[in-house]
Amino acid sequence: METQSETWMITGDLDDNLLRDRRRLAREGLVVVVAGVDRYGGSSFRPMVHSVGVISEESAEGLEENAVKEVMGILETARSLRVNRDDLKEEIRIKVRGIFRRALKKKPRVVTVIVEE
Repeated sequence: METQSETWMITGDLDDNLLRDRRRLAREGLVVVVAGVDRYGGSSFRPMVHSVGVISEESAEGLEENAVKEVMGILETARSLRVNRDDLKEEIRIKVRGIFRRALKKKPRVVTVIVEE
């Protein structure tokens, strides 16, 4: 049985920033945080944290649960302080990244999504 192998060559100008971002994502991973906020500023559902390319699934569960608890605390504080959405997203990003950085010595890209209900 023969298999055909293809080699792809990228030609043209690729943005250096794009290549740098892809290398960093491959090396450090990605963490996505989804949090729901109601019209009063309170949490409308349990935050979700999912990591890709950071560590194995089994090991990630503990870190993800720690991140969920941290996000829940941030949401509670934000409700009483009436923090705007952009500041809330940034606070979550910084805290979640810190959890992974301290545990793994990695700095994953953290994407925060705030769902307003």
